[in-house]
Amino acid sequence: MASRKGTWSSLELARLHELFPRSDPHRLARLLGRTTASVLRRGKALFTGEPRSRAWDAVDERRLREAIGVHDLATIAILLRRPVDEVAGRIASLATERRSGAWTGQEIALLKRLHGTRSPSDLALALSRCPADIAARAAGLRLGKDKAVRAPGVAGRAMPRWTTGDIAKLRQLYPRRDNLEIARILGRTVASVTNKAFQLGLSKSARALAAMGRRNAGRRSR
Repeated sequence: MASRKGTWSSLELARLHELFPRSDPHRLARLLGRTTASVLRRGKALFTGEPRSRAWDAVDERRLREAIGVHDLATIAILLRRPVDEVAGRIASLATERRSGAWTGQEIALLKRLHGTRSPSDLALALSRCPADIAARAAGLRLGKDKAVRAPGVAGRAMPRWTTGDIAKLRQLYPRRDNLEIARILGRTVASVTNKAFQLGLSKSARALAAMGRRNAGRRSR
């Protein structure tokens, strides 16, 4: 089926505004009958605006968690209207969180929204729970994966496998460097770095977290 071209209708834009923050652009393009490039261009334009300087709230947190696994760091920064390194710092903080015990209603609702279209590592980061806990809860809810997620290499850019040397370098850098810098050094995305650190149980040093917090506070005060 040929993709539609030309001006977006108000109905299309409303649908895009609703779905773009939490949907893979490739899948959304198929749904809307548009090219991926058009979806990305229009989606980013809808959310571009004056940078926010206020503290993070529940809406920011939800939007960040929903975007993990379907958008790159630069696009998430546009969705949240925040600097890229501030978003990277918040993702790094998510990777240090480990929830356990009973699931809240909000967590279950988020799991239901994300499970079909996210990888286990992305779910672990978005929900701040271990993959085994997520798998068990998803099984109890009888949640399944979409075909595009079950099939390898469908959407997105596949990252090369982590070598022993990559992992050693990550272990060395992760406690004291921010994830954006690590991603640049290793030639990977921030999501790839964050997910692998989560799997390895790595955490930031107190000094590194304090430094990231000071930088973020300084930006908000400008």
